[in-house]
Amino acid sequence: MLLALTPVLAVIVTRAGRTYVPTGDPASLDLFVRDVFSAHPPLVGPYSRGFNHPGPMLFWLLGPLSWVTGGAPWATLVGAAVLQGIAIAGVGWISFRRAGLAFMLTALSALALAYAGFGAIALAWANLAATLAGGLLAWRKSLP
Repeated sequence: MLLALTPVLAVIVTRAGRTYVPTGDPASLDLFVRDVFSAHPPLVGPYSRGFNHPGPMLFWLLGPLSWVTGGAPWATLVGAAVLQGIAIAGVGWISFRRAGLAFMLTALSALALAYAGFGAIALAWANLAATLAGGLLAWRKSLP
């Protein structure tokens, strides 16, 4: 499990407190995160291809760290890495409880390969782990 969380720890160590200037989609996401505790909190999700995703949960989960750091842009990256770490740990726990050690190692290996292929652990909008954790949770609930 610790090996699967190594990329998350690397992002936290290398990004926390460092200068970061987001551009493009990460910049709009960072602006929404900073608005969480403002007079105009976000009511819709991230913008993508002409529409906003439903629900601002990502912003609300990343908002407290951004607020504590005074709106530092790196807080969005570090907060996203922490959320992905929680999701990766959830994947490990659910897969171990449902199907044993071999399946847990397979699931975490597949997740590591997906992250390596996309290089997505340092991106605030990457949701590979959360998607896999949600799928495994649904699978866990659907079986007797």
